[in-house]
Amino acid sequence: MTTFGSLSSARLPQTSAEPPIAIPVISHTLLQIDATEKLGSGGFGQVVGGMYGQNRVAIKTLLEGSLNGLQKKEILREGTIWHNLKHPNIVTLWGISYGADGASNPCLVMERMATSLDNYIYSDDPPLFKNRVQFCAQITAALAYMHSLTPPVIHADLKPNNILIDATGQAKITDFGLARLQNLTRAYGSIMRDVPQKHGAILFAPPEAFARQYIATIAHDTYCFAMTMFEILFREPPFFHENPEAIKDWVIAGERPYRPTTSDAEEVPDACWELINECWNQDPKVRPRMDDVFQRISVLLESLPTIQPNPQQFNPLSKILNQHFKKPFFGLPQRTLKDHSERVTAVAISTDGQFVVSGSVDETVKIWDAQTGALQRTLKGHNDQVHAAAISTDGQFIVSGSVDKTVKIWDAHSGALQRALEGHSSGVHAVAISIDGQFVVSGSSDNTVKIWDTQTGTLQQTLEGHWDWVTAVAISINGQFVVSGSGDKTVKMWDIQTGALQRTLMGHRNLVHAVSISRDGQFVVSGSWDKTVKIWDAQTGILQRIFEGHSREVNAVAISADGQFVVSGSIDNTVKIWEAQTGTLQRTFEGHSRLVSAVAISTDGQFVVSGSWDTTVIIWARE
Repeated sequence: MTTFGSLSSARLPQTSAEPPIAIPVISHTLLQIDATEKLGSGGFGQVVGGMYGQNRVAIKTLLEGSLNGLQKKEILREGTIWHNLKHPNIVTLWGISYGADGASNPCLVMERMATSLDNYIYSDDPPLFKNRVQFCAQITAALAYMHSLTPPVIHADLKPNNILIDATGQAKITDFGLARLQNLTRAYGSIMRDVPQKHGAILFAPPEAFARQYIATIAHDTYCFAMTMFEILFREPPFFHENPEAIKDWVIAGERPYRPTTSDAEEVPDACWELINECWNQDPKVRPRMDDVFQRISVLLESLPTIQPNPQQFNPLSKILNQHFKKPFFGLPQRTLKDHSERVTAVAISTDGQFVVSGSVDETVKIWDAQTGALQRTLKGHNDQVHAAAISTDGQFIVSGSVDKTVKIWDAHSGALQRALEGHSSGVHAVAISIDGQFVVSGSSDNTVKIWDTQTGTLQQTLEGHWDWVTAVAISINGQFVVSGSGDKTVKMWDIQTGALQRTLMGHRNLVHAVSISRDGQFVVSGSWDKTVKIWDAQTGILQRIFEGHSREVNAVAISADGQFVVSGSIDNTVKIWEAQTGTLQRTFEGHSRLVSAVAISTDGQFVVSGSWDTTVIIWARE
């Protein structure tokens, strides 16, 4: 783990009584944008590197067509608030500019940072525990300052993605209001106080935020900080192993994340856990104030062992950029595909091996040239996270499934949306296409599997039998049966014509997150959060083989077309290749900095594709 020099102490500056200064308008002639230095992207545009005079800056370009009049006014209002926040743990917003990108789009010019806290804590060389506690102290110092202003400034969207790290190791809060602009049309209350309906934001939202006409108080930030502190210290997202569709109801009912039992959790003292519990208390009135939280974390820091200064060891930007090449590989990455702004959740390869498709939490589906790695097209139309993607055998259309409860069918060449399939009552987490392209199968958090007619979009059958969310589906090549995996720890096989349940495969000790069927239909492969991959006889349902080797939960599996090997992806950040007949581990691919969420194999078996929470897709040479 990384250790770095002594951080400048987090502090609580005096409240400024000066009147707010309108956000400066920076002439575009003073800005130099480096469009090749892409730092991030999202629904409103992209963030690129550049220069403002002698200062290296980050420039967020907001696409004109994506903003309505109310949102444009909100940018100026939020920008003015942000510009007036002067604190060492808040990212400096220099001003707003028009035309810097060669068009009339508004651009926000802000302090350039090295990396995000989210990327850093999950990197191959994460910060030591005391450094992570220091980040918490710096965040609370900034929040205490904001809450001390008149009137108080409430961030209302605090999470690791909205905390950046500079080159000296300082944590700084960013994105005041911008993360909530997309929800203005869905608001119950005022613009500043909307609860984002995106799933990632819901993870951090307090129970009271789901009430109609909700008005946020400083207690909102306290709750968000508790969830953020949880993830920073334990290096695990809140509710990590839970059904995402149920989290909102659990939070409202008073449920909170369990205390993790991982190796990282062993470092976390009881005092930290007690503070987290106080900050996410169900009653906002009894949550502690941020200045009190800051003082308690400061006392805790004094009790932790001193870290020996070594500033040269901390260079998060270079570490993040170079992390794919830090370790020896048993398989070599041919290319890394980068354009998603959020976690990659799904990947697929066309039958001819010419293009790759990926789905992401950023609500998009992307099509890539498999040979060059070039981005060919971005498909937009889902209103929430994309969790599943598949390509028809003839390569003519793409199917995606989303938390927005829909399955969408897209023209693979033009990117046009052909059809939206609606019928699930909860998020869609898995899709598969029959080899003849005549029907699509989907699995959902509503615990059902649905079969749809591709040409008409008609729902043909609903398969019911799982008692927890359906996480994975696959269709046999002969089109005779469907296989589904579920949070109920089972794999089920269904007759595709009648919808009858043929058999239930039991043996996994935790959620089944992935399934695949051999091309000859003779065996089924499943991957589970019990850290194993299992092979089952498709005719008898008998367990044939167990693959053990992953140190964390298995998220994804795929079988080669010749049935000779199995590929698995895991929360341990690795991709593994196994001999199907013997269970022998052939090789391990290491290169992702966060968990592997999806895998696929080319028809000729020569390359493997993986998608990860590190926002990348990697194409690997199998040999």
